[in-house]
Amino acid sequence: MSNSGAIYSFKRISKVLIDVFLIALSLVISYKLRIDYHLSSGFQNWYWTSQLPFILPVVVALRISLLFAFQIYSRMWRYTELNELLEIVKPIVLSSFILLLPRLFGFDPKHVYFSIPVSIIITDSALNLIFLSSARLLRKWQIESRTLKKRLQNSNTKTKRTHLIGAGQEAEEVAKKVFQHPELGIEITCAIDDDEKKQDIKIGE
Repeated sequence: MSNSGAIYSFKRISKVLIDVFLIALSLVISYKLRIDYHLSSGFQNWYWTSQLPFILPVVVALRISLLFAFQIYSRMWRYTELNELLEIVKPIVLSSFILLLPRLFGFDPKHVYFSIPVSIIITDSALNLIFLSSARLLRKWQIESRTLKKRLQNSNTKTKRTHLIGAGQEAEEVAKKVFQHPELGIEITCAIDDDEKKQDIKIGE
């Protein structure tokens, strides 16, 4: 295997391990929120020492398998956008529905290992979406910050104060690009437009 292939494999495995940890963490938190404040000590002990240790690897394996099935790991975290985050919803919702089936068939969550309380499944699903999305956005922010720092270090461009002609959609796009690339040395001070409705508005932020 080439160095680039080994690096790619390592990064992909790292992503999977991060998701495994976050999925497990969300389930433990969900049990904590549901169990400790609503049930007797006897049932709390059942959930913590019997059901959770049994169901934890099952839930992790199911959610990770569906993330693979929906090709979530074929996407690079550095390019994460809203549409990529929305794609995570599909495997999470499907896996949650599968986990809900024992309850729909009437199995008692206080006695059956694989019958998880509905409130835990709902809470766990929400936490999964938050945690998995946050991990990808954080990674994207880290890479963009590092890339920007390198560009600024390699740039000797003096800052130029610049006016934009127009304050419409095109000017908004130009301003966003300029703000994203400070190494260009362009500082937009204002936008000039003859439309009174566009006075005192901020663009590009």
